[in-house]
Amino acid sequence: MAGPRAGRILNDATSQLDRARGAPAPDTVAVDGRSLAQLLAFAAGYGELIRFYDLDDRPAGDWSAFFAADPTIGYAMQLAIDLPEVETALRDLLRDVRDPRDPEARGHRLRRLLAAIVHLLAILDRDWPGGGDGEARLRAHRLRGHHPALHPQLARVQQHLSRHTLDDGLRHHFDGWGRKLIDLIEALLGELLSAIERARAQAGEGLIESIESGDHAPQAALYNAFAILFAEQRATLNRFPRRFVDFYYGQVLDQHGLAPQPDSLFLTFTRAKDAQQASVPHGALFSAGTDAGGAAINYAAQ
Repeated sequence: MAGPRAGRILNDATSQLDRARGAPAPDTVAVDGRSLAQLLAFAAGYGELIRFYDLDDRPAGDWSAFFAADPTIGYAMQLAIDLPEVETALRDLLRDVRDPRDPEARGHRLRRLLAAIVHLLAILDRDWPGGGDGEARLRAHRLRGHHPALHPQLARVQQHLSRHTLDDGLRHHFDGWGRKLIDLIEALLGELLSAIERARAQAGEGLIESIESGDHAPQAALYNAFAILFAEQRATLNRFPRRFVDFYYGQVLDQHGLAPQPDSLFLTFTRAKDAQQASVPHGALFSAGTDAGGAAINYAAQ
């Protein structure tokens, strides 16, 4: 008896799916994929790396303050943050902090969590996070905006931190004080990320208004203008891959696309019991499920 594959002809020829996978995809090639908000937020972070030195050749400040004070940068930082990526990283860090197999690394990881909280609180306040001791800064932090759900969560963490230093609490009181701190941090982070997400919903409009205002320090106005002009030139450069593909298909291969044609089919109907007649109005839609992208496929009666 022949097997289920008997009679099939198999070869290594290129299939239609293989052709689609190997086709040029110009939309995936970009000279610079950053948004305008990411370009603006980049300024303060990069300015932190450019330091001043005093007459004794010792670091004495940096350029971050030149940009961080501009409201445009504050809105840009809110828009530029990748919340899903941040949430994943924080979830992994919380899991590692709870891991009983590596107690020696727990203090380092908790300090990273506290520094992350301070960083996110600064972004929520549209302020430059800066550096420094995360534990000390979190103890003293005061929220600027109106965040009813966030204030009590932050107050609980600050009150808990006031009972012990991080080193002492982890060394002598982890089972009680330390585990409670981790739970409070997790609750605070959940509410903090939600608050930033709500702030981002309004940050786009705030960014545009801030850019268009004339209230900018000279250095901030200069960089804002540069970022906007750079974004315009980048858009021109990013059109090159599409133009190259169009040239290749149209001029080299002499292939020209056809206008899309609507699909058509015939439908058959089964008369319902005891039905004498039925009519289908012109334009009535019949669902055929969804396509690979989840969009509905409908056929209209002609």
